[in-house]
Amino acid sequence: VEVDYTVKNTGDSSARKTVRLRLDGETKDTESVRLDGGEEKEGTLDFRPDEDEVGVKDLSISTNDDERSGLINIRERQQDPAFFQVEINGYDDEVTEGETVEVDYTVTNTGDQDDIQNIELRARGETQDTNFNVGLDDGESESGTLEWDTEEGDSGRRSITVRSEDDEDDEVVEVLDDEDEPDDPEEDSDFRIT
Repeated sequence: VEVDYTVKNTGDSSARKTVRLRLDGETKDTESVRLDGGEEKEGTLDFRPDEDEVGVKDLSISTNDDERSGLINIRERQQDPAFFQVEINGYDDEVTEGETVEVDYTVTNTGDQDDIQNIELRARGETQDTNFNVGLDDGESESGTLEWDTEEGDSGRRSITVRSEDDEDDEVVEVLDDEDEPDDPEEDSDFRIT
């Protein structure tokens, strides 16, 4: 809440006075003002209402010499529901069938309310892993890791998705056929068939 004011020294001598902004008699903001005789100055005082200050309240601007007051209706701020935003931070972009794909993620609650949601890793149209009951307050983040144990028949370029109830993030993993796995480079070995 911002309140603009104008203060004037109606006396003949210069002086320094404090201008106060009060809500139901409680001081919320102050400013020290020095004025010469007859001088006038504009200013702004402000404050952020607390949750328990909702409703019609008495608002006043005052000095030791004068006061102006009126009523203000403070409404409850509309809160956005919880929203679990998901981001994949790192993953195994190439594995061989039978190996495990590890996917690191961060989930952030960008809403104004707390919530609990499950975070899933999906691949090949199925849920491969789940972190259950991830609870976040508003603005809070949490990181975790989900895993997909690949099997025979999973080879190819496969989409992976980490998702909450509100959001998802996708990447692509190359799953190599076990038979396509290249042999180790030949060093001091000699394989002979007998």
